Amino acid sequence: MEQLAEPRPAAADAPATERTEALRQNRDLLRAIAETQTASLSAFKALRDAHGRLVDLEFLFANSVAIALAGGRPLVGQRYLSLFPEAVDLGLWDDFCRVIETGELAERELIYPEDTEKACFSVTVIRLGTDGLLVRSEDITNRKLAEQEHTKALRLLAQSEAVANMGSWDYEPTSGRVTWSAGMYRLYEQPPDYPTTPPHYLHFVVAEDRPLAERLVSGLRAGAQALDETLRLQVGSVVKTVRVKAVLLPGAPGQPERMLGVDLDISDVHRLEAENQALRLDQQQGLLLAILQAQEAERNRLAESLHNGLGQLLYAIKLQVGQLDVPALHALPALHGVRAHVDRLLTEAIKQTRTLSHELMPTLLTEQGLGPALRDLCRNLTTPQCHFTCQVWLGEQPLSQPLQIAVYRLAQELTHNIAKHAQASQAGLECEVLPGWLSLRAEDNGRGFDPATTPKGLGLRLLYDAVSLLNGSLLLDSSPEHGTHIRLRIPLTL
Repeated sequence: MEQLAEPRPAAADAPATERTEALRQNRDLLRAIAETQTASLSAFKALRDAHGRLVDLEFLFANSVAIALAGGRPLVGQRYLSLFPEAVDLGLWDDFCRVIETGELAERELIYPEDTEKACFSVTVIRLGTDGLLVRSEDITNRKLAEQEHTKALRLLAQSEAVANMGSWDYEPTSGRVTWSAGMYRLYEQPPDYPTTPPHYLHFVVAEDRPLAERLVSGLRAGAQALDETLRLQVGSVVKTVRVKAVLLPGAPGQPERMLGVDLDISDVHRLEAENQALRLDQQQGLLLAILQAQEAERNRLAESLHNGLGQLLYAIKLQVGQLDVPALHALPALHGVRAHVDRLLTEAIKQTRTLSHELMPTLLTEQGLGPALRDLCRNLTTPQCHFTCQVWLGEQPLSQPLQIAVYRLAQELTHNIAKHAQASQAGLECEVLPGWLSLRAEDNGRGFDPATTPKGLGLRLLYDAVSLLNGSLLLDSSPEHGTHIRLRIPLTL
């Protein structure tokens, strides 16, 4: 019976052996899992004094990451505070004590000074059983540095947006989600809870720019590769000129595409450009007036010289030639004929001198104005071969003297070109005041020409140059079948 009873202890120990083996396997599995972690994992048991007070912790387990952080020295069996006394000053020891006594999880971020650099760790503490701890510590230095750089970039972006009067945004076409920067809320003077959607441009845009805003919104929703629009937006009581630029960023695998954009307030730029343009126009107008005054002064000088100099001299010669008309000369038919021919030539020269003096200094323009001067110009150019008509509609608005002189000189050039080159039987001149502009039209039924193949003559080049100097425009239409039509538009602000 005793021999039969001897195997019983071995049979009774089998479950214990199995449990031991299972525990060993579980321990090895946990160790393998712990070694695959990139964070430090350590297990401790509490060490207490005779009064039950917690005085230290003993390492029960430490993975390779924990050993590496400790400088490669063995940790199992070591006392924690003996190795890391700075845990008391960092507040970590208080966390350990609180977790063991209360069982509540503790988390904190620690910064370890390391010479000139700092190392940041995220620490999680969990109670094991009733008197143990599991501590997980992860190096988050790179993440912290990235967060600091991100915060710095956001601060710099906010400062830049405030200085540049701009805002930035992030839009996902697939979800329709829009994220605004602080600069966008400031630009549109909206509270932080304002609903940010692409159609917000339609809410602010002025009526004249609505087609541009609709095109912009359509491009955003369609995920266009790039967008660039300038809109006038009514923000409160102010109309702002805002330039919107956006680019499409391809999404990472499994991530949606995004559009990044900026809204830049360029109202001040537009205002400065307008002021600069006005200043340039004022300077150009001043230069033009000086040129016109110089030209008119020179024409007046020439007219006076022709009238008082050459004209008087020709008249004196005519009087002297007239004294040769004596009976004795009649006895010499040849000499009498020469005297009569010279008298006719002198009469024609005096007439042309007077005409030229009148054209250089049109007294009718200064005395009666542009309308009578233009009619007189057409009347004087009418011949049996070519009839000139003249229509003038100047309205009630008085025209400045420089503008009247400039238009008269242009009309002179137009009508004289017709008289010299067109070989027309009918010609017309029209002058009409329109809102903001003066229109001067000249047409004839002459031989015309092909503007595409015919080089510009001196007269036409002078016309183009003069109109350009006046900030006007010139339209020319000519053909051999239909004659020539020229229309000039001159601003009334001269």
